[in-house]
Amino acid sequence: MSNVHARMREAGLLAEWSDALGRRDVSAVAILLKRIEVPDAKIALMIEEFRSPYAGMTVNERLSVAGLFREWDDAVARRAREDMIQCLLKVGVSDPERTVDSVLASRET
Repeated sequence: MSNVHARMREAGLLAEWSDALGRRDVSAVAILLKRIEVPDAKIALMIEEFRSPYAGMTVNERLSVAGLFREWDDAVARRAREDMIQCLLKVGVSDPERTVDSVLASRET
């Protein structure tokens, strides 16, 4: 959301944005995203992620909290792309394919 944060600052909406996030006010967040012209499809994805119990956590934190870290590490070691994607879907990662592809690419030798 760093790009959104910058756009909120540019639009003079940073205080409202921070307040809406702090209150976990989904309606206010959606309205503010509309004001900076974020497309509806992207707003829907962002709201879905915002509502997640894993919101604000890194991928590693999500996997750890969900008890999936060993399963993830095993899938990574086997380079089992589909298993990796399934782990990430279980913890609400909105674009698991991109994350998995990035992890696999970083471990190529």
